[in-house]
Amino acid sequence: MDSINTNKTIYDESVFPHDHIDPENLFKIITEFSIDWIYWLDPHNKLIYSSPSCRYITGYSKEEFFSDQSLLIKIIAPEDKSRFISHTRDVLRGKIFCSEEFRIITKSGQTRWIAHNCQAVYDDDNKYIGRYISNRDITDIKKAHQDVRAKDKQLTDIYNEVKVGCYRMSPDGKLISINESLREILGYKSEEAIDKRNFERNTFLNYDERRKYKEEAAAKGTVKNIATACISKEGKILHFRETLSAVKDDNGNLIFFEGSLYDITKQKEAELSLLETEAQKRNLEKLKTEFLATISHEIRTPINVILNLIQILKSDLANVYVHSEIIESAAIIETETFRIQRTIELILEMSQLAANDFEINPEKVDLHKVINEVYDKYINAARRKNIELTVINRSDSPVVYADKYSCIQIFTQLIDNAIKYTSHGDAVVLITEKSGKVIVEVKDTGVGIKKEYIPYLFSTFSQEDNSYSRMFEGTGLGLAVVKKHCDLNDALIEVESEKNKGAVFRVVFDKA
Repeated sequence: MDSINTNKTIYDESVFPHDHIDPENLFKIITEFSIDWIYWLDPHNKLIYSSPSCRYITGYSKEEFFSDQSLLIKIIAPEDKSRFISHTRDVLRGKIFCSEEFRIITKSGQTRWIAHNCQAVYDDDNKYIGRYISNRDITDIKKAHQDVRAKDKQLTDIYNEVKVGCYRMSPDGKLISINESLREILGYKSEEAIDKRNFERNTFLNYDERRKYKEEAAAKGTVKNIATACISKEGKILHFRETLSAVKDDNGNLIFFEGSLYDITKQKEAELSLLETEAQKRNLEKLKTEFLATISHEIRTPINVILNLIQILKSDLANVYVHSEIIESAAIIETETFRIQRTIELILEMSQLAANDFEINPEKVDLHKVINEVYDKYINAARRKNIELTVINRSDSPVVYADKYSCIQIFTQLIDNAIKYTSHGDAVVLITEKSGKVIVEVKDTGVGIKKEYIPYLFSTFSQEDNSYSRMFEGTGLGLAVVKKHCDLNDALIEVESEKNKGAVFRVVFDKA
């Protein structure tokens, strides 16, 4: 299996100078910079690879894990150990994909939550060759969920213990009477301590706004759900939901106003606290996006240098006689460098989509024109593989209301996959319409997908064990990006496939 073979091709150093970074090392940089702890278990369940992130997540170095193979189980928190062992048994029984959350004890004694994903990997002969495991520290996410649950309980408790204050007030704002609950809420020991003459002016912070509520109550009889803020004797701001009623005599003359105040101060404070938490989350997402942008910039710069040098090298090689292997090596370097460049772009785009930083600009988009643009970009790649790439339009007007960039990304990735995963045969893009929908199908005669894997197809970093992940290169990001763009544009994406019988990806838009 090419993509996991440890005896990888070593490029001719005379072709690729020492003072530039090898594309394989650049790809390794992306893996080594991952915030996830990634490791590999061989068919005998022996740890043979671990990324450096194990130290930041567990406190243990990868050398410590290599020297003590049982350390992977030892770090599991006692309360989760039986569940982890059960999960391990499922793996040994042949379960292809597993996902669990459990706690570990770090070297310093801290308890951390881990999102654990592992996947069986098979070679071309369907022989089991090991498992790929990815662990992510989700401690902060778990804590945030616990905080939200605690605040939800707090809001429920506040609602159950809510106090209702009542008062009567003359049309000019003088206090007539006040119940004990409101008096206590406002902090007065007795009714005599209240300045009755200036009650409304001294108690209600929205004094000027209350004039329109009083006028509305006088006209309609009652006004409900008024957002009211009062100031207590100690100067504390209190929040209420108020119902204000006008009481009149038999002749319709206004006698007084009667108010019911529901104390929602604690609820308001809890809501403000939640808003602060959301602001902190957004700030963390912004920092993560900025970090990825910085790292990607640092990798993009040497990649651009490599691509420029390869273009110069290929131009020079075309004018002199050299061994064919040197020309092939230069072509391989160029191809692999473009692949790393595409990987970086996908990582950045997925980060932007996951952080909800991508803003769509819906407009009328002709899908036939969009697909023809993508076709022009990929026709040469298809011809190099002797694949017949065809676009068939059976719609009179395949115009949809969507974000044009999203449409380009969706069909770029689907057509790219159709060519990538097809060794021979054809790839067809069919545009039709039915019942107010524009339907685009991307069909190929490639390796296909196992039915049991299809539910995981659009997950981030998801790859099928013995075809999509190993026979062909890829990160498992492309289809996740496609699904995100479809969701943003209210488009439905469906998959039909069987192993070794090709695949059909169907995208359904509302017709404009």
